[in-house]
This record gives sequence, C-alpha cells and structure tokens, in this order.
Amino acid sequence: MNGAADNRQWTRIGVRVAGPLAELVADLLITAGAGGVELLDGQHPLPPADLPEGWVEVRAHFPGRGLPPGLADELERSLRQAGDFLPGLEYQLCGPEPVEDDDWAEGWRRYFVPVTIGRFHIHPGWLRPPPGSRWPVRIDPGQAFGTGLHATTRLCLEEMDRLLPVDSFLDAGCGSGILALAAARAGCRRVLALDIDEVACRETRRNARRNGLDQHLDVVYGGLDAARGGFELVAANILSGELIAAAGLLANRLLPGARLLLSGILEEEADGVAAAYRRQGLRLLGRRRQGEWVLLSLQRPGGKTA
Repeated sequence: MNGAADNRQWTRIGVRVAGPLAELVADLLITAGAGGVELLDGQHPLPPADLPEGWVEVRAHFPGRGLPPGLADELERSLRQAGDFLPGLEYQLCGPEPVEDDDWAEGWRRYFVPVTIGRFHIHPGWLRPPPGSRWPVRIDPGQAFGTGLHATTRLCLEEMDRLLPVDSFLDAGCGSGILALAAARAGCRRVLALDIDEVACRETRRNARRNGLDQHLDVVYGGLDAARGGFELVAANILSGELIAAAGLLANRLLPGARLLLSGILEEEADGVAAAYRRQGLRLLGRRRQGEWVLLSLQRPGGKTA
C-alpha cells in the first residue's frame, strides 16, 4: 500500500464487532474505497480503552470529507446477513470523524511484527527474513492489515508446520492467501486457494507474485463446488457457521487418510463444529487452543494414518 498523499484530508470510521466478523467488515470497507483498514484488538499495542473483550475495532480511512454514499446502509445489510451464521450479533459504529494527520498510512508499520512459526517466517516486504529462514513468506499488509498474525492463522500455521510438505493442499477461504503461500513455499506440488470474495482472490494473486510463487498455486474465485479432485491436506479458517454449513463439501474434498484443519472457531462453538464433521464420518484427532480461539484437526478414514 502506498503512503497517504501529502495534504490530503481523510474521514475515519470504526466498526466494532466480535472477532470472527472483523475480516468480513474489513473487506466491505476496502471494496467501498477505504484507503486503508486497521484491525485493533486486545493484542494491538494501542487498543481502544473501552473495547469489549473478544471484540475488534475495524478502523477505516476514506479520502476526502464524508463517507461514500450508502456505505452505512451496506454495512448494516452485510452485518445482518452475517447474523444468519452468528445469532445475536451485535456491532457498534464509531464516527465518522475528520482526520487531519496524514501519518496514519505509515505509522502502523512500526507495530507490524514479523512472526516465526516453526519453519515458517512471515514478514512484510520492507523487512528481510533472517538468514537461514527455511520457509519465508512475504505478506504485505496492503489495504487490510493488523499488527501481526491473528490467533486463528497462527494455529493453522503451527499445525501445517507439523504436517507439510504434502502432495496437495486446499486453502478454503484464502483471504490474503497466507496459508496457500505457506503450503507452496513448503513444496506442495498442487496448491489451490479458493474464496468467494473477489478482493481476497486479487490479494492472494498479488501476494503470490511478490513471493515468486504465482506459478506454484492456483487461485479460484468461487465456492467449494469450484474445487476439483481430492487433497491430502485442507485448511479452512472461516466463520464457525460457515464451517458447519460447508461440512459435507469440505469432507468430500478429502482423500482417504487426508487431514482437515478447521480454524476461526470460538471455544464455545468448537463442540458444535466438531459434531457436524463427525456426522460426515471424519475422526477428530485433537483440538488446539490459543486464547478464545480453537483449531480442530480431523481426518478422513482410510489411506495412511497420521
């Protein structure tokens, strides 16, 4: 992302939602024309003092005075739709308010911390990976950024570090593409990144080019029915409601003996998600927890065992 132009005026809006909805709101704000989106949660160096526990403030800056026409209505409509998966959904709007300081577009960089997870080293483009990094992956925050990796992504990468390389990998709901890029960097021969969000697909392709991996993975705009064939390892880091709704489709993408990693799950939702996949005949191998977030590791019977 380029820095803000000198002497420009900006309008800032904040949308506070439960953690699982933060990326949905960020994507919507980017599509609406935000010059940048920042996610502020309890792990941020300067979190809002009155932010409820488990919530995230998605803070966006738009060029000029005022917000794009219809943005508030579009936000409310999308959040109501998300409520189909998360009953009792609540959100808070903060602002809009004018911003005179142009430093916001660059100031967050000093808080962006590279992360090493097993053999993976996740870093932005302005920082070089340390010598000897086995599997470096460059992820520039671009238009949607935070202060490092969310717990749900960390959990996936920790488990992938144990399991990779494999021959084939599916990233269902790829977002920035970080999991697909990690699999490609680890040497997986066939990698598919899939998302129903066009912005996410564009960002994944951009990140693949930056990593020199654009010839090593395919990016498809569409749902799980757009995936063809089976995979040895599948990761899905999306909302719990979506995971439950997609249980049959995800299970059908697994080869015999293949592993499935499910993330984006709050602790109180984990049992319900696990039950949905047991009904598909999958075996629960274990669960890992980081803060309020849980990763479920499952396996399709048959073939080689873990």
